[in-house]
Amino acid sequence: MLLSRYFRPITRASAPLSTITPRFVIPAGARNLTTSEPTTTTTTTTTTDASLVAPPDAPLSEPPSEPISEPSKPVPPSLPYYVGRNNLRNFGVYQKKKRGGNFKVTLLKKAEGDLQALRRDVQDSLGLPENEVTVNRVTRHIEIRGHKRDEILAFLHTMGF
Repeated sequence: MLLSRYFRPITRASAPLSTITPRFVIPAGARNLTTSEPTTTTTTTTTTDASLVAPPDAPLSEPPSEPISEPSKPVPPSLPYYVGRNNLRNFGVYQKKKRGGNFKVTLLKKAEGDLQALRRDVQDSLGLPENEVTVNRVTRHIEIRGHKRDEILAFLHTMGF
């Protein structure tokens, strides 16, 4: 008898449709903005630099005489490895606690290329013994003993990543 109480389906009274307010989403391109003032047609004149405007008889397929310079991007260092960033533009450096919180590990993720060279560079820059920095070959993560997130981030910034 008591078990039937536990196996009964739990039902909840549904709200009447009159209390639910419908939401309509209008695409941004279909929205019309109106003002309380009457609309008048006005003509606006724009001034353009004569060096930016092509002559009317110039063919369209001709490339510009001077290449358009892009904003200066930092040149990636020529190293045998690359450390990428996540979608928030942060490095994949994480601190973990294992074995009940007694064993602290820092993980460096999103690394590509020669991971052994990256391991040696991290080891040299942090001044750690060889057995404290390892490469997990399955996950391709670099594991560093201890919580060393700030030191690794400083290393990656000095390397130009």
